[in-house]
Amino acid sequence: MDLAREYVAQGQPLSAVKPVKIALALAPNSRFVLRSASRFFLHFNDPEQAHSILRRADRVKTDPWLLAAEIAVADVAGRTSSLVKIGRQFVDSEKFPPSQISELASALGTLVSETGNIRLVKRLFRRALVEPTENVVAQAGWISRHIGDLQLAPHVLDTPGSYEARAWANLVDSHWTDSVAAAELWLRDEPFASRPAVFGSWAAMSMITNLELAERFARHGLSTHPNEFLLLNNLAVSLACQGRTSEAVKVFERINQADAEGPYKPTYLATKGLLQFRLGSPDAGRHLYRMAVVEAKRKRDTRSVVRALIHFAGEEFRFDPIKGECLIQEVVADLYQLPKIHQTIATRLIELTLHHYSAFGETKRS
Repeated sequence: MDLAREYVAQGQPLSAVKPVKIALALAPNSRFVLRSASRFFLHFNDPEQAHSILRRADRVKTDPWLLAAEIAVADVAGRTSSLVKIGRQFVDSEKFPPSQISELASALGTLVSETGNIRLVKRLFRRALVEPTENVVAQAGWISRHIGDLQLAPHVLDTPGSYEARAWANLVDSHWTDSVAAAELWLRDEPFASRPAVFGSWAAMSMITNLELAERFARHGLSTHPNEFLLLNNLAVSLACQGRTSEAVKVFERINQADAEGPYKPTYLATKGLLQFRLGSPDAGRHLYRMAVVEAKRKRDTRSVVRALIHFAGEEFRFDPIKGECLIQEVVADLYQLPKIHQTIATRLIELTLHHYSAFGETKRS
């Protein structure tokens, strides 16, 4: 399994398949091997295989760690685990110490969150957070951002390996540099995963405008996930903003057309608009940004509306400052419809946009 992990971290996932299968053959009842193998297939978009490994395991009905993974992976695979009832019995019993049922309570809480039973979700996560793992802390942070504050105690973020949770917590608290630093540790800890690279490339570029670091994050992620839309998009934007527009266009052209027409369509159109501005075609850029806003409104995605308008303003300031200021005013109308975390992020983007415009104006005048 360690050999497989190194292959994946080096961008050779196909070479990892054989050692994963050998590990499963050598130790078919090992908790470590079963969970690691399942995660390997999950990361590479084969949830059916990931779930099958756990579902067939002899120990899955007696081991709370395997049971937690089976319930979580079944959900990702679009199934409802047949073992949920057993999992609830484990959590409600006094048979296991808190550390042994932490991930199981978290998996059940996440599953229940889809039903809207907030009271039960909070009760399950209170159990999960008594002696949590880093996975539980990350999941608790996700739940808190999406359904409401779980009131995570500060010491929870001190759980070893909780880099993902710290990255998000620092973002929420407007500690931008600390958020990016935590993302670097998160990527080092999970070099095979796309999420830390996506988060890090976006946060480095958008929150602290470190374009070179954003590029490094994105390129690292693309070494293991070469077709990931958000990584290609973030790399293209970081290159364009560094003045390397021709490189950015080549990266952008690698995006799969299915992604361009799917849920990410507003982002795709906005980035295409940015590239047109950088290529010296502001009219085409304006048209594409407006298409992005219309598409986001059609999807009732206010967050994407706000971000597209802010980035549109940033490009417009380079050509027509009055139009840029009007776009910022347009953003304000939608800003307070957003959840608090996205208001915080949007406010930061506006501050940086206005700062860059001020600096750009001074440069032009001088």
